[in-house]
Amino acid sequence: MMGDGVIDFGTIGRWVHDAGYRGDVEVEVFNAAVWATDGDQVIETMKQRYRDLVLPAPVG
Repeated sequence: MMGDGVIDFGTIGRWVHDAGYRGDVEVEVFNAAVWATDGDQVIETMKQRYRDLVLPAPVG
């Protein structure tokens, strides 16, 4: 799940935003423990982590 590893999503998200991309973002999770978790819980966790980790922070 996003945030469980070492990828700096904030920085990468700013790069993508600064490059002008405004399209869809796909989330892929390759973890059997996550797959075994209730789907609604996974979606809520994914949405919160996306807001906290992936969306670019305002600059300036």
